[in-house]
Amino acid sequence: ACSATAMVLSHSLILYRNMLRYARSLPAAKRNDGIEQIRKGFRAGKETDDPALIKAMLEKANSTLGYLKIVTPRSPKQHVQTGKTKTVFGDDSMKLSRPVSNWTGSNMDPDSVARHERSLKRAGFKNNADMKGFF
Repeated sequence: ACSATAMVLSHSLILYRNMLRYARSLPAAKRNDGIEQIRKGFRAGKETDDPALIKAMLEKANSTLGYLKIVTPRSPKQHVQTGKTKTVFGDDSMKLSRPVSNWTGSNMDPDSVARHERSLKRAGFKNNADMKGFF
């Protein structure tokens, strides 16, 4: 019974923190009311010992968290990487450069060849047998 109580407490604490985090991201007009409502709800359930009531309160809190996730605007992504880069460490410094490719004009990338063959097959070119008579 003690471990079940501890598990419910840790789950409710995680739920409380997540709800507050999302409520802080609400627009200014709704932010304070949302935070205060979350705090009041959890304080009201603090003294409850009835397992059925605790379960119902946690289900309602999970539902509210789902709603907060929907209505909360997403935060802008920080530092979105564009393209591929290669990081080289050496001489106690970091250098960014374009990735080096083993595939040049004199040899071909096996993945590119396989993709090309799949595209030809999908387009209806089964093999090169129909072209042999023209050369």
